[in-house]
Amino acid sequence: MSQDELKIIYKLRRVMGALDQQQAIELLLGKLKDTRSNVEFLLQVQKTTPQSFADEENVGRTI
Repeated sequence: MSQDELKIIYKLRRVMGALDQQQAIELLLGKLKDTRSNVEFLLQVQKTTPQSFADEENVGRTI
């Protein structure tokens, strides 16, 4: 997995962690239904996720 993909996934996990369980599931399912591939899904997440959820210095590290 590329460093860019890890950054996007990390942002997605941070956003989902800030929501309650039902909201997180609805967000994830809604994004998945709107895209045709994993790459398209990750690009959509990247476009719609606030930058404040990215802590890029810790991407890919266990903290």
